[in-house]
Amino acid sequence: MLMRFSLNDYEYQVSDSWALFNLIQVCSMKGVIIPRFCYYSKLSIAGNCRMCSIEEEESPKLVASCAMPLADNMLIYTNSLRVRKSREGVLEFLLANHPLDCPICDQGGECDLQDQSMIFGGDRGRFYDSKRSVENKNCGPLIKTIMNRCIHCTRCVRFATEVAGISALGLTGRGASMQVGFYIQKLFASEISGNVIDLCPVGASTSKPYAFTARPWELRSVFTVDPLDSLCSAIRVDVRGTSIARILPRTNSVLNLDWISDKIRFFYDGLYRQRIASPFVKVSGFFVPLSWRNTFGVLKKMLASFRDQLVFTKKSFFFFSAFSGPSESLEVCFSVRNFLQFFSSNQLSQCYDACLSFWPSSLFANIEFADLLYFDNSNIRYQSPVLNILFRNSYLKNNTLAVYSGSTPFNNYFYKHAGNEAYTRFKVVRGKYWVSSLFQLFEFPLMLSASLFVSTFLNSNLYQFSVWEGRNTYASSVSVLHNQFLNVTMPSMRLGENIFSLQYYLNCQPVETKSPLAISVYHGHHGDRHLELTADVLLPSTTFVETNALFVNICGVVQRANCIFHLDKFRHARSSWKIFRAMLSVAGGCSVWSSFSSLVRSLWYEFPLYAVDYQYLGLRPKISRLPNLPLNHGVFSPYKGDTLSKNSKVLSLCHLFLRSNLNVLC
Repeated sequence: MLMRFSLNDYEYQVSDSWALFNLIQVCSMKGVIIPRFCYYSKLSIAGNCRMCSIEEEESPKLVASCAMPLADNMLIYTNSLRVRKSREGVLEFLLANHPLDCPICDQGGECDLQDQSMIFGGDRGRFYDSKRSVENKNCGPLIKTIMNRCIHCTRCVRFATEVAGISALGLTGRGASMQVGFYIQKLFASEISGNVIDLCPVGASTSKPYAFTARPWELRSVFTVDPLDSLCSAIRVDVRGTSIARILPRTNSVLNLDWISDKIRFFYDGLYRQRIASPFVKVSGFFVPLSWRNTFGVLKKMLASFRDQLVFTKKSFFFFSAFSGPSESLEVCFSVRNFLQFFSSNQLSQCYDACLSFWPSSLFANIEFADLLYFDNSNIRYQSPVLNILFRNSYLKNNTLAVYSGSTPFNNYFYKHAGNEAYTRFKVVRGKYWVSSLFQLFEFPLMLSASLFVSTFLNSNLYQFSVWEGRNTYASSVSVLHNQFLNVTMPSMRLGENIFSLQYYLNCQPVETKSPLAISVYHGHHGDRHLELTADVLLPSTTFVETNALFVNICGVVQRANCIFHLDKFRHARSSWKIFRAMLSVAGGCSVWSSFSSLVRSLWYEFPLYAVDYQYLGLRPKISRLPNLPLNHGVFSPYKGDTLSKNSKVLSLCHLFLRSNLNVLC
């Protein structure tokens, strides 16, 4: 069935499904842009700014286009004299109390009020009384508020309630006394609070770290992805010279919508703190800076001595182990795999096909219709805040039943707790618990198992059970996904067990002291005093903003992160895959990676992501007895977990702020 309507004297004929759209959406799809302040497509409709008012022939008054759905035989006018006078009047009222501080406002150049006043506003004002003054609100270490600029669009209020799940912000007062604030005296405690900065159409909510840093026309924008989250959200990095000024989200209707986490938004000040500037080798307990050539000469002697020990001990005590950080790219993990393969390491595994974790049941294909969400020890809200937004939307839309097993999380929606013991969760896998029957009762169940569960039971071949086939495996970091895909397992044994051991740390620090006979090599971009006690060799590498990289998210989508800039201050740092190429050459191996493109071609040849045909071993499950002990991940901070965020002053303040406000987040 077709619908007919007229827009500015142009006739249109559309499908009756367009009745689901409001007039502001219909006009946008037909190329007519209507000004707005309070309307935002990802939030509910408020209709309180009246800037989007249009004229409809059958209505005696102007109608708010954001709140009026399309109907048959409508006659719509968006540029009539009544509409223009209405917009001019709305802007005159908004500017009556708005301060004249545009030259010092961080929103300057991107302000909707500036742009719309230039196009739709009048050329003079008629209000001569003094402007009102509103006290600024303390929203924490990330958001700077200047409430004199607030126009009461309530975008921040709706975001906090509908998306963040924190009913803290609201409108109080009436008339000239109306203001946005907190109902009670507490802070805006949310792991996605920085999105309020993007939502605010004026300069009422701006970024504290970005304050008085740059103007938009001075910045160069680079599109890349977020490697600090396993969702790999689409982001835009604004650069001024060789420094990052700010990080903003890119709209991606499939992955992150319009949101990003505070961790990726504000981590960038940690790029320059405690960087390893050149290679170091420990001599008599002190680190001595060396050139790359001399450093690899020392490593060659070390590897040769380990080769001799390997022959002498007949592999009884020789052990080579590699530990990967949480944000390593796919090609770097592939380089680690080849490095381990050269040393015949037992970290290589072929127990299961990692593609079963995401391709047979696409996470985002089912999340919109999911009527059962089962989380296995997955603290989604803190470990992947943007993914938690999608789960919360599904929960609110479909009245979804959420079941959680493991330690109690700080969720922002209601859930049923299925137990915290390891054996209870094991019974769920075997189908001998009440949670198992739910998968037969619901039509669209969705199960996410945490990386902790996978690493604990992977060696028992639990992936052979049919209940796990086609289910999604959740990981809090991209490195876990990459290593699972490449069939590389991170060692879980205590360090120092082996008399002769070579321990290689890739952007992660050892927790325990090593054996006196062991050699520890740290390969990363940041360091601290802890490395003086544990590392023997330091190899400086580049961060993800200084090199091209590939990342695979939890849905199996391959994305490329583009190089943003090169820091001359750390010119001795090298890409991680180049360091592994040199290490293979020093150890007596060979590699065919002459460039990043050749490395990617080798990766595609050995692991074709879209045509995987691994040999799925028909091993008989070996089930060991499990103690009935609780598995507790503790209070996971959304602002820590990798070397970049640990070195960020802004995120350190957020971490302290979180620890002192856990009662707010419950």
